[in-house]
Amino acid sequence: MSQLLAVDGLPYRVLSAWVGLVRAGLVWLVSCLPIITIPAATVVLLRATRLVLTGDGALGIADSWRLLREIFGPALRLGIIVGIGWLVTGSALLGPSPGGSWDTLLPLVVIPIAVTWTLASQWCFALLEAGVRPALPALRMSYLRAIRRPDLAALSAAGTAATILVGWLLPTAVWLPYWLSVPGLVAMVVSTTCRWAAPPVPATGRADAVVHDKRSSR
Repeated sequence: MSQLLAVDGLPYRVLSAWVGLVRAGLVWLVSCLPIITIPAATVVLLRATRLVLTGDGALGIADSWRLLREIFGPALRLGIIVGIGWLVTGSALLGPSPGGSWDTLLPLVVIPIAVTWTLASQWCFALLEAGVRPALPALRMSYLRAIRRPDLAALSAAGTAATILVGWLLPTAVWLPYWLSVPGLVAMVVSTTCRWAAPPVPATGRADAVVHDKRSSR
C-alpha cells in the first residue's frame, strides 16, 4: 500500500500526468482568448503535453509565454493556410448547390478532398512544435506522413473525435474534470500518432525524422 502512495507509484504518476494535462489545457484556453493567438497557443499546448508525456516536467507560465511569442508568426501563417483549406472545402461541401449534374459530381470530388485535408493537416502544428519551419514545410511534412501512414492518420482523427464524443456521453458529475482534460488529451493523441508516423531512423546517415530542439523545449 505504501508503495502505491509513493511519489514513484502508479497512482501518483497518473494523477501528476492528469494535473499536467489540465494545467496545459487551462493555459491553452487563456492563451486562445485573443482569437488570433489560437494557432500559437495550440503549439504551446502540444509542447506542454509532450513534456508531460516524457516526464520532463510541466511547462511554466514564463516558458509558455516565451514560446507563444516565439512561435506566433509561423503558427499564425500555418493557421491561416489550414483555415483557408477548411473554408474552401467546407463551402464547397455545405454551400448552395450549383444545380445540374454538379449535384452528383461535387460530393464525389469534395468529400475525398475534405477527408484528405483532415488527415494531412492534423499533424502540421505538432511538426511546427517539433522544430519544422516555416509553415509550408510543416504542412508538407504532415501530408507526407499521412500518406506514408494513413492508418495512424486515421487513428489520430478517430481518437480526436472519440475524445470529444466521450465528453458528451459522460455523466454530468464528471463533465468538468473530463472537459478540463480534453485539450491535453487531444494534443496527446495528435503528438503521439505524429511521432509514431515519423520515418524510421536509418542505420547510417541522418534521420529523416524531426529531432526536437532540446534547448527550446524548456
